[in-house]
Amino acid sequence: MDVEPYHPGQVTAKGPHRRRFFRIRPDRHRLPLYRFYVYGLLEAVQFDQFVWMLYLLGHGFSLAQVSLVYVVYQATIFTTEVPSGYLADRLGRRTFLVAGMACKATAALLLLYPVNLGVVLASAALTGLARTLPSGTNLAYFREVAEKVAGAAAEAAQNRDPAESPSPPGRTGPDGHPREVAAFDRLLATYVTLTATGTLLAGWVGGLVAGRSFQWLYALEAAVAATGMIVAAGLPRTGGGSGPVLHGAGGAGVRRGDLLASLASRWSLARSTWTVASRHWQTLALVVVVALTWAGSAAATEYTQPLLLALGASPGAVSTLLAGASLVTMAGARLAGAWRGPRRAVFVLIPWLLAAGALLRALAAVPSVGAHRVVTGPAEPDGGLALLNPALALAVGGLVLHRLAGGASQVTFNARLLEAAPAHLRGTVLSAANTLWAALSLTSFPVLGYAGERWGLGVLFGILAVVHAVTALAAVRVRTRSDRGVSS
Repeated sequence: MDVEPYHPGQVTAKGPHRRRFFRIRPDRHRLPLYRFYVYGLLEAVQFDQFVWMLYLLGHGFSLAQVSLVYVVYQATIFTTEVPSGYLADRLGRRTFLVAGMACKATAALLLLYPVNLGVVLASAALTGLARTLPSGTNLAYFREVAEKVAGAAAEAAQNRDPAESPSPPGRTGPDGHPREVAAFDRLLATYVTLTATGTLLAGWVGGLVAGRSFQWLYALEAAVAATGMIVAAGLPRTGGGSGPVLHGAGGAGVRRGDLLASLASRWSLARSTWTVASRHWQTLALVVVVALTWAGSAAATEYTQPLLLALGASPGAVSTLLAGASLVTMAGARLAGAWRGPRRAVFVLIPWLLAAGALLRALAAVPSVGAHRVVTGPAEPDGGLALLNPALALAVGGLVLHRLAGGASQVTFNARLLEAAPAHLRGTVLSAANTLWAALSLTSFPVLGYAGERWGLGVLFGILAVVHAVTALAAVRVRTRSDRGVSS
């Protein structure tokens, strides 16, 4: 809201000011933005993100079964990501935002009492839908709301009486749009920061709540998701789908062409991509290296949960460590972005750091997990971090190396892919890397789960260390055009 200073003796249509020294005028045209910020914060909340595996292991599920749960979750995302975005554009984006929160609430309720594996798998599928239904749709909706707000602000600025309510200095741009509304990237940065902070804090709080009762954790998550449904239902409709829509800037519906035509276009693009890849095999090799690295990093992140639990950490301590590791990931991304040396050196170093992190956790797992068994719960959790425990210290050190390298890979690997790809296929190459990463995750998790169940977490992390070491050797052989002195 804007605050106008009172000048002594000032007279308005309501008479002279006598007691109030400020007249407050609410910016009602920004209310849709604020509502969406609230929705985004509620949608980002995931209380069990650091402890979900511990919960299932504590209920007697084997590590192989838990891996199957993760596979179902990823498979749901893999198969519904594009169709959900297409249907949201056709049927209405707000509807899919509400549906996503409904799936999230239902999934949490199913996990209150996981009576069998089928219930858990159903919850995993619903959680995947809760991820894909608003994925992309939320940002498309946000863009239209921002454009609508910008249009309303411009109209209000044109109708404003300068003598009655002058525009505060520095709040508007040359075109009359409020600066914070006209600059969508600034609004998006606010949204991303808000959701990332909410996700991190929710994971940490969830671990603390889980230390007392996992039922309370999932009841809390269901309540938050139900609140998110109400908030999403109260958002205004935008251009997607039928029904009343926002008018003004961004009010026109954005509809895609026929689905068959879209699929034909994608097939043509895939064929051209394969032609380019066959001619530039280094680009294809780079995609494979990146996907292998990301898949191994994702697996190491998830299987760190049972490792820390087996080493005696409580659920609250596990969530605290993993929340701190998320901060290390952010630091790794910042360091990679600030690096002014050759990017190739960081590109080769990242897999070696990941291999070292996996090796440290493999060494930490040997004395406490054993060669032929997996501890499914802490035998005697000390309720704290117990960093004086050498095995736990090794695991934490490996986690720090892993997340530091993982954060750096988000910057360096994407930059390398953009360097290697032809200009007209950069988006396709990035999508290919993400798709291959998802496919590798789907196939590797059952194998790793079986290895961890059969031979222990030490063998599991040993396999990941070998995979990252092989990837590092392959990264040395991969060269992009910038490495050969050719401008990209």
